[in-house]
Amino acid sequence: MDDSTYKLILLILLLLFVAIRAPFVWSRTRTEKMVNKTTLTDRIVILLFTLGMAVVPLIYIITPFFDACSLGWPDVLRMSGIFLYLFSLLYLLFIHLTLGKNWSMHLALSREHKLITTGPYRYIRHPMYTAFCGMMVGQLFLTSNWFFGGFGLVTLLFLIGIRIPKEEHMMTEQFGDEYRVYSSQTGMLFPIIGKKK
Repeated sequence: MDDSTYKLILLILLLLFVAIRAPFVWSRTRTEKMVNKTTLTDRIVILLFTLGMAVVPLIYIITPFFDACSLGWPDVLRMSGIFLYLFSLLYLLFIHLTLGKNWSMHLALSREHKLITTGPYRYIRHPMYTAFCGMMVGQLFLTSNWFFGGFGLVTLLFLIGIRIPKEEHMMTEQFGDEYRVYSSQTGMLFPIIGKKK
């Protein structure tokens, strides 16, 4: 396949992401927040990740800028990126459906917030970031471009490094020992191998 086909596929994947995410973003804007710990740093990190996940890939799709950063990977590797990205999108949908009204883009808890320990949360405390990891690695493989793929991964690392400790602290404050026990039985981004729950 030529590069224009991969660009079209990435555009379709980005539109699928928006289609999956938008209804949950919309429903959360109307939910009253009991606890809101969002800071300016959090907003900046989300903005950076949005650039890496959506805006910079759009530049890849619509312009030839940074074509010199191409890695020239074979089609088989680029196709694996498509499947990884698509699988991660489906996983993201599963996560959103599991969380329901308990999801927030920001560091916030609603009045009826519950600790979810089912579905993907049975084994992983932060599966949404795991899905984003799959999407960003998929984006790197699909684009076969170190700039576009690398930018998404770097912004994701910033997001994970800043947000997860804050989310863990907020959940421990809210749920106390229940969250501490849950944390000891689950992995942060990937399941704990050999641990029974």
